[in-house]
Amino acid sequence: MQHELYSSIDEMLAPHCLSELTGANIRTVRLRPLSDREGVSGNQLLAVETDNNARFILKRMSLERDWIMRASNDHQCRSVTLWQTGVLDQLQPELSHAIIGCARDDNGWAILMQDVSGGLLPWDRHIDATANESILRAMACQHARFWDAPSLTQPELGLCTLPELIAVTTPGPLVLEWITTGWDLLPQVYEPDVANILRPLVIDPQPLCNVLAGYPHTLVHGDFKVTNLAWNDSPQRQVVALDWQMAAVGLPTLDLGWYFTVIFSCPASPELCFECYHAHLASLLGSRFDERRWQSMLALGLLTTVVRKCCLASWVVTHDESQIQRNNVRQKLPMWSDWVRAGVKWL
Repeated sequence: MQHELYSSIDEMLAPHCLSELTGANIRTVRLRPLSDREGVSGNQLLAVETDNNARFILKRMSLERDWIMRASNDHQCRSVTLWQTGVLDQLQPELSHAIIGCARDDNGWAILMQDVSGGLLPWDRHIDATANESILRAMACQHARFWDAPSLTQPELGLCTLPELIAVTTPGPLVLEWITTGWDLLPQVYEPDVANILRPLVIDPQPLCNVLAGYPHTLVHGDFKVTNLAWNDSPQRQVVALDWQMAAVGLPTLDLGWYFTVIFSCPASPELCFECYHAHLASLLGSRFDERRWQSMLALGLLTTVVRKCCLASWVVTHDESQIQRNNVRQKLPMWSDWVRAGVKWL
């Protein structure tokens, strides 16, 4: 289903338009800052409050404010194009995107979302087995639905290419302090053999991207992590995936690996979780799934995850103010090193 883009925030949040969007009788609308800080990418988040106590979140995005958009060449606002073209609607019923409407905002864009803050998954707490199973199944459903879909290459979607996805968190034309600091610290944080594999791939990921191009592709969220996930209890408990800003066309295991780089505590080992996802994906795809390529798909996806993550991880373990965050990353370094050693064998 195609969606119309409103011409301005004022038009979208006019009581009669918001009533049409939500199906509620809304007479007054108020905007207030959600917090004193901008989002990590530089975007502005606002709370939208109404007279009937309905609450929404408004996200304002622009190339001028958003370094992720600039780093990934996102000149169309892919979060908006995915909604506008109806691609995100195809995630239902297993996965929701929470977007109600979108509008132009001068030279940028504005995204109106359901307020699912009460169902957000915290990164620093244990995720139970039922929740983890639901997330892995929802992820597999997303990937199966867009498996080798030709429509993903349409220019109007503006999805990240693999080099662009990797470039967001590695040194390049747009250099952030934590990226350059983490790059310099790479040999101090990782074992020499792992650092020697990572450094050439960070500098030039094209050899890795060339190999990945020979595998099936799908719609990849790009930032599939617990802090971008929530539960939507209406009308049934459903996984909500927020922030499609880094959505890409790529190997499905890119999302799988990224999920496990941020998760704080999991009810099962990553290996068992990988197998759980694998079982769901294979079942959903049936004869379209090539079992012979699963191990290489997994290994290459995990290797790419570490290439994307390694500079940030090096910065976190040496500079992050949160002891919990530093310890969480330190504990994962041996596992990530194993991913690198296993994945490089497929290049």
